[in-house]
Amino acid sequence: MNPLVAQNGDVILCVNISKLYNSKERGSIYEVTRKYWHIADNNLSRITHVAGVFQGKVVVVYVKPSWYRTENPEWPNRWEFTHQNDEGDLHSPYLGKSIRMYGPTRYVE
Repeated sequence: MNPLVAQNGDVILCVNISKLYNSKERGSIYEVTRKYWHIADNNLSRITHVAGVFQGKVVVVYVKPSWYRTENPEWPNRWEFTHQNDEGDLHSPYLGKSIRMYGPTRYVE
């Protein structure tokens, strides 16, 4: 499997969704990928893509997400995003790429 490499100045926030991907806890891959991430405020404007990673493989990609601080009191000071397409970018060159996740998030530039 080919490794994930950012193209054309993209900054990809990879989020590890392995724990929730197959569960019904949040209902959809979109809900699993978009919520409750601890991100430094100064990094938000840099992120061009969010990649949901399941067992080391990119399974969904969202381009140009819109970030906001969550209102869920269980996850204070965390961020979530919205995106116009719940299914993500189905033609992204990043889909299916391999990445090792050493925590809940990782940046690829």
